[in-house]
Amino acid sequence: MLEYVFFHALPYDQFLDYLKAEGLSPETSQEDGVFEARLPDTIDDALSDRIEARYDTLMELNQELFYAENAESADNFVLAGIDLKLKDDARATALVAPDVIARVLEAITGDEFDEMVAAIVKAVEDPDGKTFCDTVREKRAQNPLTEGQNPLPEGES
Repeated sequence: MLEYVFFHALPYDQFLDYLKAEGLSPETSQEDGVFEARLPDTIDDALSDRIEARYDTLMELNQELFYAENAESADNFVLAGIDLKLKDDARATALVAPDVIARVLEAITGDEFDEMVAAIVKAVEDPDGKTFCDTVREKRAQNPLTEGQNPLPEGES
């Protein structure tokens, strides 16, 4: 039996939704803040690899949420940080209230959050001096869109 354990309901629920979308019906249990999904170890290797990749992504979210909710220090300071990777490979940490991070991560995935943070870092490190409207107009001129489409290429925020 393959076991997948979470310590937060949000990534656990997302994992169950993913498994159901893959046509699987896991055995589940929840006890004392531990959420568990179990699958037979007879699933094929390709599906198992996809499940493991999804589980790894959701475990990152699980960890971020856990730390955000349990980040009180010995001095009674409530701490949470966003790790920022700069273009010269230097790192910085932006301190943010844990409840703010938790609320954001309830609305978007960890990958979307990382993409948003990377876009902010890029804009700060390489400002182009353009307004949002100017940027959208420029992107539309380069790639005409139908109403409601994202003017930015896939993967560019």
